[in-house]
Amino acid sequence: MLSTPSDLFLRGCGLLLLVFVAAACAQAQPPAPSAPSGVRTSYREMPVRLCVPVKAEVWTALQSGKTRLVLHIQNQTPAVVYSRPFHIALLGPGKAKPVPVDDLAMQPDVQTSGQPEPQHFGIDLRQHLPTAASPTLCIEVSVDQENAAEGKAEHPLRIWATLEPLGSPPAAGKP
Repeated sequence: MLSTPSDLFLRGCGLLLLVFVAAACAQAQPPAPSAPSGVRTSYREMPVRLCVPVKAEVWTALQSGKTRLVLHIQNQTPAVVYSRPFHIALLGPGKAKPVPVDDLAMQPDVQTSGQPEPQHFGIDLRQHLPTAASPTLCIEVSVDQENAAEGKAEHPLRIWATLEPLGSPPAAGKP
């Protein structure tokens, strides 16, 4: 049933008001926290490359040892054994050969259900950085070949890197 023009106008205004309120509510949502970029991978899909933007003053702090590269590795399913060794290499510009900087392994996860907590590894790059600052720091993370104790090569991981001042608690952000 059609209404009078004034009723149609009021209904149209009501609909327009509803759309306006919905849009305003959507705009009022707080922005999602920014998280470091990272990758989802598995042992089989390695090596992976991670890059972190670096400001000039942070490059100087990296060279002095006041700032470290922190590698964050999180099992996506709980692991009950130590991981196979991860090998970390600094990547240079172009086709420069990767420079090995550290080897590490993850401990078994404490809980056996739910999302495991990330494990954090501070890596000192002082002896490996070139003197010329770069706007981006890239590393390669690889693993040893599969062994019988470790389990399936499809074991899912999330890996990301941050630059953090020496002595600061690890960044809790997840990519």
